[in-house]
Amino acid sequence: MSISRDIGNSVKVLVDFISDKTKENIVSEYRRGNIDISEKDLRSILSLIESSCSQGFSLGYKEIDETVKDIESNV
Repeated sequence: MSISRDIGNSVKVLVDFISDKTKENIVSEYRRGNIDISEKDLRSILSLIESSCSQGFSLGYKEIDETVKDIESNV
């Protein structure tokens, strides 16, 4: 594997972890009664979190990839 691919995989794992923890925290607060929304709205919010994190990774990773390529070319 290349350094760029290794970093990309690590960043993806991090983004997925952030998405999962955010969803877990929201579900936990919902179950405690601290968030007053319908179950349908909860599912919509969880879906929005997941798609937003995936979109953020897809759109934002270009910067990381370019930086890694710059570093690789200078080594």
